[in-house]
Amino acid sequence: MAIAESARVPIAVHLDHATDVDLVTEALELGFDSVMFDGAHLSFAENCAITANVVRRAHGRGISVEAEELGEIGGKDGAHAPGVRTDPSAAAEFVTETGVDALAVAVGTSHAKVASGTSRLDLELIAELAAGLPVPLVLPRFLGRRR
Repeated sequence: MAIAESARVPIAVHLDHATDVDLVTEALELGFDSVMFDGAHLSFAENCAITANVVRRAHGRGISVEAEELGEIGGKDGAHAPGVRTDPSAAAEFVTETGVDALAVAVGTSHAKVASGTSRLDLELIAELAAGLPVPLVLPRFLGRRR
């Protein structure tokens, strides 16, 4: 945090893909600008409850929260196995239940290194999610073709 505070340019300090609530708590106490709680490994109900608690605590400190509702976005098979996509109605319910500021979605993108041309960006799903959600969508790096 000291480096960010002493920088001559605007800096944001973000905790990415934290699956441990204690780590998120530490980031909140340190004054991070944003956190990403990744509860995708939990049941939908558990993820909603824990994420909503993270959001309440973060927003009380003026810190924004990115979250993940489905699968495992971080380069593991999960949400980026072929054909796996974020369900728009589940995503809308998750955003409503939790109050997150941004949502990581599975739309054919991946953090994982993939063979050139093997990923397919689902532009129709992105449009549907963007139209139905009141928060920004977070997409990992994309390597591949549009679908």
